[in-house]
Formats: sequence, structure tokens, C-alpha cells
Amino acid sequence: MATKKKKKQPARSVNLRGFIRDERTTRTAGILLILLSFFLLVSFISYLFTWSKDFSLVQENTVGGVFRTDRKASNQLGNLGAATGHLFFYKWYGIASFLFVWWLLILGVNTFFSRRVFPLRKHFFRGILWLVWLSTALGFILYNQPFPWGGAFGKGMTDSLEAVTGKIGTAAILVVTALIYLVVFHRIDLQWKKSPKEELPADEHDKPVSDAPVYTSSGDIISAEDGQENETEIAEDEDDPAPEMELHTITRDPAEIIKPAVDPLPSDDDNMELEIAEAVEEKIIDDPSLGHYDPIMDLPDYKYPAIELLEDHQSEGVAIDTNELERNKDQIISTLSNYNIQISKIKATIGPTVTLYEIVPAAGVR
Repeated sequence: MATKKKKKQPARSVNLRGFIRDERTTRTAGILLILLSFFLLVSFISYLFTWSKDFSLVQENTVGGVFRTDRKASNQLGNLGAATGHLFFYKWYGIASFLFVWWLLILGVNTFFSRRVFPLRKHFFRGILWLVWLSTALGFILYNQPFPWGGAFGKGMTDSLEAVTGKIGTAAILVVTALIYLVVFHRIDLQWKKSPKEELPADEHDKPVSDAPVYTSSGDIISAEDGQENETEIAEDEDDPAPEMELHTITRDPAEIIKPAVDPLPSDDDNMELEIAEAVEEKIIDDPSLGHYDPIMDLPDYKYPAIELLEDHQSEGVAIDTNELERNKDQIISTLSNYNIQISKIKATIGPTVTLYEIVPAAGVR
């Protein structure tokens, strides 16, 4: 028999997108980014105290100083930590290099959890502005200091700005850009708050005028708005005082609201007897089909309460206050009679905590 040759299936191409989106890949990448941020943090902090001792090791060749075995750096992370700190602080951005630690940390956290824990765009964009401004400001203020506060970038920006605008112009540019940042991103109001005006001492002859309309002796009405409009004209004629006029303020008494009297229809509800019924206890049905539930299976630390904590309400009789029932009955009858609602029967069912009143209206009452 002739044998059929099997066709060779092409090798499956590596799904790069699936590999990147794999949970194991994202978690591994997130952990590496977080560890890298901690590495930079330790090397930067150690560089602040050991930079002068390790400067000669990494000054000429930063990468070559890492692999030197004849000399050990004083940095807590060895030659690699000294070279990293020298690269970021001395050759790049100085103290502003700590922003790289924050960027790597938030990127690692977002990658590890595969969701947006921190807004990356917001932090990266504002961080770049802080990186440029802080490096330039420290390079300008601490230009002659031996420690590279602003790094090579800060000194370079300072030299360029001073060559164009001078020291005063450079300082003005830094202050203005800082104010613009605060106004745009933090919405800080830079307007001066107006101090409250000092109250002028009241004249002995000044009298308070109410907002209500004032009737003069000639019958004209002077409103509050007319008085404000003519305030300037009166102030100009202070030399010729006007004759004093007696002002009469007319006030109106509040109108008295008369409620119509409602005569309830005559009825014999006051002599109505109150029927008192006791609440019917519900029977406890034990259904064997549901099975027995053992709480200890789900709660191994469960302890039954002591018997002293339990109360037997079935053995206690319900106290009946006849006077209270009569008062409630009279109140119900009085309230319904105000709305011309007649009733024929009231039944009170007394429970352990609540008394239920059942009202039967009279015939023909809806």
C-alpha cells in the first residue's frame, strides 16, 4: 500500500502581543521596574554622602569605573552605585534626578497590577517641567558650589540664560515660570485680597433710613435706590444744608389669617367600645427535609452563648394599659372626625412591642 506523506505544519509564530499581555510578563516587568527604582533611590542617597570620595573613581570613565577591581567605591551599592549617581547627578540633572525614582516606581506599580493606579501622563508631563526648572534653578542659585546641585544640565542652562538675559533676567524668568506653573496646574489665585474698608464714624445727626418706601409730607415716595443715586449730589451741596423735613414711615400690620371653623358631624364615636385582641403566636415548623445545619463546620471557633444571656419571652405576659388604649382611641376618633370620617369599630391587637389598631369605617364612608 502506498503511504500518504503527511504535510508539515508551519511552526507557530511567536505571538508577541500575547506574550506582552501575559499576566506573568506584566508582573515580572513591574517587579523589575520597582526594584530598579529602589536601586536608584539607594544609590542617589548614598551619593549625597560619598560623592567626593568616589569622584576620582568615575570622573574620567564612568562605565570603566564600574569594572575596576583595584579600587572599591564608598557607595552603598559599590562601583555600580557610584557610577549611577555620578551619571545622574554630575553629568545630568543633579538633585532633580530623584524624579526618575518616582517615574520608575509608578510605572512599575501600574505594570504590576495591569491597571491605572497612578495617572502616568500627568506625572510624566509635570515631572519633565519640574526636571527642567528645578535643575536650572539650582544650577543658577548654587552655581559655585562644589556639589552638582543642578548637574551639567543646570549649569548649561544657566550659562545660556545669563548670556542672553543676564543674572537679573534669568532670575525673573525662573520666578515667572514658577508662577505660571502654579496658576495653570494648581489654580492658585495671585490677586491681592482687598482689605475691608474702615467704617467711617457715624455723625450725630445721621439717622438710619429703612429700606421700606418713605412718604414725604408732599406725598412723594422716596425709595432706597433713589437715595443711592442722589447720594453724590447731596454730598456736593453740603455748604447749603437743606431744610429738615419730618419723615413718616408707614408700616403695615401683618394680616391675620382666620381659619374656617370645621364642625364635625355628630356621632356616637366617643361612646364606642374598644375591642382588645391578643396577637396570635406563630407556630414554629420544623421541616426535616431541610436537614440539620451545623455551624461548627463553617465556623470552627464558634462558641455557643451562655444560657444566662437568653430570655424566654413566651413565659412573660404582655402588660395591658387600659388607660393608654383609651387615650389612643380618643385621639384616633378626634383626628378622623376633623375630616368628617365616621367609624364603626376599632380593634386593638396588642403585641410584645407594638400595638396594632384596626379601624373599620362606617357604612357609606370611603
